[in-house]
Amino acid sequence: MARTLQQFIESRPEPEQKAIQRHTRKALREEATLRALRDALGTPQAEIADRMGIQQSAVSKIERRTDIFLSTLRSYIEATGGELEIVARYSDRPAVRITQFDDLRIVDK
Repeated sequence: MARTLQQFIESRPEPEQKAIQRHTRKALREEATLRALRDALGTPQAEIADRMGIQQSAVSKIERRTDIFLSTLRSYIEATGGELEIVARYSDRPAVRITQFDDLRIVDK
């Protein structure tokens, strides 16, 4: 019987699990596509779809799109257990967190 990535990780000794978690956190701090992010977290599309209240095929479409609503992106990130922040970075001044979208909760389905 096939095992999920999460099941495999949980079957490993604790020190190895911790090393995998450290590596995952490091990888997630770097650039990633939505699919790569989901894969790194070991979360199936069907689970993301259930959490977002949409069909699995819609999750697949979201992962392939290059232009999506912020509300959709926020919902996707929250479905993976994360929190979306929008930050503007400049070479000559400190980064600025954009807060005007903090209350955005509508998901385009």
